[in-house]
Amino acid sequence: MKRFKDLEDYINAAIANARYEAIDNGNSVYVEIPGFPGVWASGPSREEATAELKKVLQGWIELQTERDQPLPAIQGIRPPHVSFA
Repeated sequence: MKRFKDLEDYINAAIANARYEAIDNGNSVYVEIPGFPGVWASGPSREEATAELKKVLQGWIELQTERDQPLPAIQGIRPPHVSFA
């Protein structure tokens, strides 16, 4: 079965599936990742929204791992085994 090499690859693949939307009369960008409930961000530009989304996703992964909840597969590929000390 195919797997991601590491957590960074998983995060990048998840962000590659992000959906962007202009909000606030085009003055802000909203971004979310389908299949990752509660993982969203916004910012004044696509780049800043993406940077914030990455932070949110990393925190979400830590919380899911803490709660012993599974991480979603991305395009049928299983996530890496993750543990935080």
